[in-house]
Amino acid sequence: MLAAAASLVALLATGAQAATPSPCSRVSAAAVSAIVGYKVPAPIANTTHLPAVAKDHFISSVETSCTYGPQKTLPEIEKAVTLQVATTSKALSIAGVKKNLAAEEKTSHAAKWTINDYHGLGVPAVYVTLKLAGLTGQVITAVSGTHTYGAVVESSHISLTQLASLARLAAKL
Repeated sequence: MLAAAASLVALLATGAQAATPSPCSRVSAAAVSAIVGYKVPAPIANTTHLPAVAKDHFISSVETSCTYGPQKTLPEIEKAVTLQVATTSKALSIAGVKKNLAAEEKTSHAAKWTINDYHGLGVPAVYVTLKLAGLTGQVITAVSGTHTYGAVVESSHISLTQLASLARLAAKL
């Protein structure tokens, strides 16, 4: 989750993109489009291996994100949807995730964060909003032991219900 929020801040700041492999084929662009109400393109996948370091309490992870939509211009950023999953070397708790997010918030001076529990996914989850440079990013991440999944959008036009539906799709990755 900490990496999800950091990824959102990085995406908002740079509009970076990655290369395309296969885990994303488990969730079609049509399924994402049906939730958000507009057509999104096929996803671009990115997998990151994060080593165990002190800052992350010596927990390593493998994180995969599937981004539906380019992120080079502001209108593109506001329409893009990212689904993500991660597997960690140690079980996570929602309290630990929220503590890490609060620490991350202190280091991101430009973004205004709101961090809340979310109870609609059947497992502990957190809902985060970030406001940066006129954009509102939203992240919902569910935590189940060593597995996390969630969704990221850089728009206030997606409702929390839609975001939760996207997170349910991410669980399929």
